[in-house]
Amino acid sequence: MSAVLTLASLEDLDRLDGLIAAYYEEDSKKLPAERRRAGLEPFLKNEPYAAAYLIGPVRAPVGYVLLSFGWSLEIAGHYCKIEQIFVRKGVRGRGIATEVLMKLSSMLKSKGMKTFYLHANQEDQKVKQLCKRTQFISDSSFILMRRDV
Repeated sequence: MSAVLTLASLEDLDRLDGLIAAYYEEDSKKLPAERRRAGLEPFLKNEPYAAAYLIGPVRAPVGYVLLSFGWSLEIAGHYCKIEQIFVRKGVRGRGIATEVLMKLSSMLKSKGMKTFYLHANQEDQKVKQLCKRTQFISDSSFILMRRDV
């Protein structure tokens, strides 16, 4: 299967929201539907700081990837962070996520991005293998910390 990437728009809200709900259900995380949809809208409005891509056929996507963008003094340029990447269980193990990350890397480089970040669960062996295949490196000298305001 080829990992076709299609930039999602507001017309794809229901389709994408269904995939995101599946992600949260599979990961046993809770995110109320109204908050999930409100948080998803900027990804679909072609805002300069967020984008969503459907993976596979637009009418029946097999996954999605959510990206956010920023600027870094240290890299003297723009960076991209994968907020979420999800491939349905039934089609995993076929190299789809690997292909998506490689395509995104090339696409982002051509748009002037300097760095591409991916947060990963350090205990998930499949995620670690995916990161290795797609040449993501761990920077263990830093930890991601969070404070809600």
